[in-house]
Amino acid sequence: RRGERSMEASAQSPGGGGGRAKAQFLQRVQQNQDAVEQKSTDRAKAAQDWTLREVTKLVQVIKERGTVDNGDPQKRVYMTFGALFRGTVALFEALSGTLKTAKKWGNVSFGPDVLFERTHDNEKIYLCKEEVEPPAATSPRVMASPRAGAPNPTSPRSGGFHAVDENAEERCKKCGKRVYKLERQPAGKLIFHKTCFVCHDCGKRIDPKVYCSVAGRVFCKPCYMAEINLPPSERRPEAD
Repeated sequence: RRGERSMEASAQSPGGGGGRAKAQFLQRVQQNQDAVEQKSTDRAKAAQDWTLREVTKLVQVIKERGTVDNGDPQKRVYMTFGALFRGTVALFEALSGTLKTAKKWGNVSFGPDVLFERTHDNEKIYLCKEEVEPPAATSPRVMASPRAGAPNPTSPRSGGFHAVDENAEERCKKCGKRVYKLERQPAGKLIFHKTCFVCHDCGKRIDPKVYCSVAGRVFCKPCYMAEINLPPSERRPEAD
């Protein structure tokens, strides 16, 4: 009997087996959170490095293949979008997205926000500076962890976890119409029709396995690369 009471006391005490098991569990939870944060940081850094390489290639191509515009007050080197597009088909994964980013970084200058083949073939793309460097505020963004202020489901201020009502109507984030089961395309917490699951910027259909979301909007990879490299003051507001 004394042995049983001793075991019970050991399990209930902070230093007993129960306390050790709880400490080990909390340690594993902490390690998992750290791993998620590190993965998020690594992905953001890889995306920024990829964008930096693409913009550097773009600057080099315009510098080497471009023509001086004698009618330009600054005598800048330029290439038309048509010539650039046709001459770099195998060089860039997404030329329009790279141009969009390069423009925001101040490396090139052109009129429309997004350039399209044939429609903007004669649009001049001017080289403004050769040094390629993202804005100072552009740094890999890390997803907030529960320790960084994410809602706690057990907190009085949190709505907690709720059962899902399978009969509730779901509305498409893009068109606002009802989404039925066979046409349902989830994207994180967002729901779309499969036909509405297109890039917010370029309008192209998105592969459900490869997409990015910013402020409640979905993007293809090239347009997302351009978005994440904006300084905070120029980033999109939260979606309505």
